[in-house]
Amino acid sequence: MKLRLPHLFSIILCVLVWIPLGVHAGLNTAKLDSLLDIYEKKNKLMLSLSIHEKGSLVYSRAIGYADVDAQVKSNTGTKYRVGSITKMFTSVMIQQLIEEKKLKLTTPLSKFFPKVKNAKKITIQQMLQHRSGLHNYTDDYAFLLINTTAATEDQMLDLIYQLPSDFEPGEKHSYSNTNYVLLGYIIEKLTRKSYNDALKERIVDKIGLPNTYYGGITNVSNNEARSYLYTNRNWTLHPEWDMSTIHGAGAIVSTTEDLLKFVDALFAFQLLSEESVKQMCSLKDNYGYGITSIPFYDDFLIGHNGHWDAFESVAGYIPALDMTLAFSANGKNANTNDFLVAVLSICFEMPYEIPKFDKYEIPENILDDYAGTYHSDLLKMDFTIFRDGIDLSGQAVGQAAFALEAVDDFNFKYEGAGLVIEFKRNDQKSVDQFILKQAGMEYPFLKLK
Repeated sequence: MKLRLPHLFSIILCVLVWIPLGVHAGLNTAKLDSLLDIYEKKNKLMLSLSIHEKGSLVYSRAIGYADVDAQVKSNTGTKYRVGSITKMFTSVMIQQLIEEKKLKLTTPLSKFFPKVKNAKKITIQQMLQHRSGLHNYTDDYAFLLINTTAATEDQMLDLIYQLPSDFEPGEKHSYSNTNYVLLGYIIEKLTRKSYNDALKERIVDKIGLPNTYYGGITNVSNNEARSYLYTNRNWTLHPEWDMSTIHGAGAIVSTTEDLLKFVDALFAFQLLSEESVKQMCSLKDNYGYGITSIPFYDDFLIGHNGHWDAFESVAGYIPALDMTLAFSANGKNANTNDFLVAVLSICFEMPYEIPKFDKYEIPENILDDYAGTYHSDLLKMDFTIFRDGIDLSGQAVGQAAFALEAVDDFNFKYEGAGLVIEFKRNDQKSVDQFILKQAGMEYPFLKLK
């Protein structure tokens, strides 16, 4: 079963977030171990997974390496870049400032950054809910030119000032990191502290998160993980992006156990009033104030996911089980969505068969037929397929290469993105195109001569 696209949750469901429901016989930790064993043995994921039940740690385990080249194994104290889970922290601090009467949900962005497009019309609430119309700067080509080097606030603002407005404020929801970078800067302005110092004072020290902070250059000796892509049956280091280019939208480093403490504290009203937490969980277009829900059959997890460099993370609360779950991956050769489905299936004691990940061995002479550059008129994109030892890899223009796993002689998959490529031969038996299949859509790519 795939996690389906989120439905609109009412405030009634959100109120249930902090009410334990149902009866649970206890977590099957042996089955979780079997799941992580196969993911590690088959080089499918490198990650840490931690679970709280009724506020107590019931499972914590790490698989893979924090640093592959140095052969430094990950452990339950390994710190990961948690990406957009940072938005939950930023949202909490903004709402603390609102409770302190230093800010209002209706405060216009122009009070702080009048040069931003539509700043007079955009409110703090719209930014929290991604309903501002602010274009997502990480989708802009200019971001690719700066993301590996340190950027000052002025440099980031210069980039943001150039961005168009995608729609009128309040018109609809559209996820944009721009909102939370600006919210991070607003926190600094109102507290007269750096984001990290505000984070430490308002959250970290208040609830005891010793391994949570605004990240910098990865320091493996401080038990920080690097992130990796899986190519040619090996883990390859991903280029490191600079945290100053994501700031309040994604710059936090943390452990999975710290993330559990944070989520537990949030829903125990230790960081915000009950009214503010309920407001935070009032979802519209499945997004509240720095928080979202991930449906699982008739239940759900409420929290956030994150992605930065090649890291992927999820942290949230499962109200039906009174459980808090967090995982952070620093390398994936499998779909993390499928992994989350597996973990939730075990948590909910649903039937689930541990995957075998048996590899289809394709004749090597076929691989050369598929190599080449392909073009999609629909996506206006070139895509290169190349031989990578005894495997195939793919690479879209401007993106990192990734390994393709053979399903049969014609179909290859990249589980990390839920992507399948089907190669086609013409009447002369030559490969002249492939069909890229992802999220229920199909995109033809024609082979260039």
